[in-house]
Amino acid sequence: MKRSVTFVLIGLLCLILQNTIFMNFSFFGAKVDLLLIYIVSISMFLDKVELIFVVLPIGIFKDAFFPYIFGINTLIYLIISFIVNLIENKIYKDTILIPILFTFLSTLIKYILVFIFIYPSGILNYSYEKVLILFINEIILNAAICPFIYNVVKKVNMSEKLKKDWKF
Repeated sequence: MKRSVTFVLIGLLCLILQNTIFMNFSFFGAKVDLLLIYIVSISMFLDKVELIFVVLPIGIFKDAFFPYIFGINTLIYLIISFIVNLIENKIYKDTILIPILFTFLSTLIKYILVFIFIYPSGILNYSYEKVLILFINEIILNAAICPFIYNVVKKVNMSEKLKKDWKF
């Protein structure tokens, strides 16, 4: 419970940073998705039950800021966290290349799901070429920021304070 609350609060901090500071910075039109990187990182350390209790509130808060279809971000983040969690149990994860690879794959999954759910509704009217360019730029940007967020999550996860039980 203590870990879940801590990771939800850190996720909400990432959401605030993404919607305030990082919203003003773009890399050839693409913006960093801090929450996606954060969810990929925590998916490598938490079990499935903790992931639900962490990703669900983060996704709901993200959807509160998303003007189009409520619940789409929650669905995308839950799917990505479960896929990463399933795969990470079967591989060696002490190298920094694994979170970068997972971030790459998660960005791909995110774009596919957005394309499936949002593009047919007519809300996004980008051309296929523009979506491809934004996708490539976002992969580069997310992969560049991934090691920093992964290391923070790793340090928080290994913290002694999170391993002790709370005393009420």
